[in-house]
Amino acid sequence: MKNKPIFPEIKNDFASYNKKRKIRVEILEQSRDTIEVNLINLSYNEERLQNFKNIAINLLCFLIYMNFFSRLPFIDLCLLCILLFLICRMLKIIKKDSICFYGGLALRTETTYFLNQKSSFFLPTEYIFDTVINEVIENLCVKYILIIRTKKEVYHQKPIIPVITALEPSIQCLKFIYERLRNKILLYNGISNENKI
Repeated sequence: MKNKPIFPEIKNDFASYNKKRKIRVEILEQSRDTIEVNLINLSYNEERLQNFKNIAINLLCFLIYMNFFSRLPFIDLCLLCILLFLICRMLKIIKKDSICFYGGLALRTETTYFLNQKSSFFLPTEYIFDTVINEVIENLCVKYILIIRTKKEVYHQKPIIPVITALEPSIQCLKFIYERLRNKILLYNGISNENKI
């Protein structure tokens, strides 16, 4: 008979802010003061396929233009610029966004893009004050983001650090993550859940 894990894995599916993207949140509590949160883009394959189609259509138009019409440098340049834009957009498709909090060590965020390109950020826990869901206005729309409030020397350079913003998770998704992440940060800072800030 298998033993139940002390810290079970939690999974939940959400929509992104713009409702076009589906996100799966996986939370792994590895110990009393360690948590790993993964946001997986369930729409990744659809987004990738759509971008492949757009690139193929652009290449087809370019080939037809090259073979059947008189060439003009301006049109060549426009079609090449569109192709470069589509390729750059494809490289920015997000596969996974994650945040790991290791009490006593650091907070690490990592975003995985198309072709497994990764961008990471590392912040020692001694500079973490708290985490908050903050509202921001972007393009005349109110969005919610999860931020890390800093302290000590980092506070003067970056008082707040937005995390897991790439997939634009909805407010319900952020609340789901916030409750668990904040508990770990408060536990590390020596504040019990009854005495929350």
